[in-house]
Amino acid sequence: MKTVYKWKSGIAEAAQSYISLKRQTGMKFEIQERYLRHFDTFYYSNGFEGTTLTKEIVNDFIYVIRVK
Repeated sequence: MKTVYKWKSGIAEAAQSYISLKRQTGMKFEIQERYLRHFDTFYYSNGFEGTTLTKEIVNDFIYVIRVK
């Protein structure tokens, strides 16, 4: 059984709305949703707050993804 992901960060609402919008257009959007969940966890775990994305945050996330 699939576990339901619990969104944590300040961007959670925007990410969920974006996923919903993409699915309404007929896209499966599974891989992209997985990356958004990873980003949500990264954003929250590193103490970022609010809904503003900076170049630093995005670059740090890209670095983490590439290292894995």
